[in-house]
Amino acid sequence: MKKMLGFTLIELIIFIAIIGLALAILIPLAIPLQHIHEIDKQNQAIELATQRMEIILFDYRKNGFDTFIDPCSVASPPQMCNTSNQQGSSISPSGFLVTSNDPFERGNLDQNGWTADPGGNYKKIDITIKDTSNNTLATLSEVVADY
Repeated sequence: MKKMLGFTLIELIIFIAIIGLALAILIPLAIPLQHIHEIDKQNQAIELATQRMEIILFDYRKNGFDTFIDPCSVASPPQMCNTSNQQGSSISPSGFLVTSNDPFERGNLDQNGWTADPGGNYKKIDITIKDTSNNTLATLSEVVADY
């Protein structure tokens, strides 16, 4: 007898079902991976605000309550405020404006909340991140004590 070449109908249906199932599983997993490099602007803004707050709190620990400032808002900011690496390439995302409320508002805290007072025992730090359209993306606030 002569051997027949080719596939049977059942083999073809099973092959199509397996390929269809594999595609149904892999395609939904692959689509989000195409955009994984695009970090959400909100997350970038929060990270920038956190970094600026850490720089300000470092200055607070270094210089004390009465004289600490936002070192990044002075005319010639220190190296840690730079947004470029040693080769001069930008390492900070562009399109963001980072501001602080330096000089920081002095006041007091009690059961009623914050009360502005030039002789108060606390300072309130506010960091605001805006995009190029002046939309506020993130605001980070912290209160430090004179202790």
